[in-house]
Amino acid sequence: MLIAEFIFMLMMLYIGSRYGGIGLGVVSGIGILVEVFILRMPPASAPVDVMLIIIAVVSCAAILEAAGGLKYMLQIAEKILRKNPKRITFLGPLVTFTLSIMLGTGHAVYSIMPIIQLPLSWH
Repeated sequence: MLIAEFIFMLMMLYIGSRYGGIGLGVVSGIGILVEVFILRMPPASAPVDVMLIIIAVVSCAAILEAAGGLKYMLQIAEKILRKNPKRITFLGPLVTFTLSIMLGTGHAVYSIMPIIQLPLSWH
């Protein structure tokens, strides 16, 4: 029965991924409702620790953005990449990794992608 429930949830995730971001959440929620109320799977407790960690990381990133720290870090990254455009294949991922470690989230990649792309257009 556990394997059937697992396959059912994978199927629901696949269907939800076809609809996009909100669709994935809605279809996954429907899958959970089916598993809990129809298939009688006992619900677990909420992952409070994980949710608190996510809130802490997002709050710190927002404070860094509001204080201008992210802009400063991106300026430093741009200087590094402008000095070494031939090493972009090594320095791009290294700068992104360093920024992700310093921010605590991988979402820093979105803000640094245009900067990494600049040296490629200089040739």
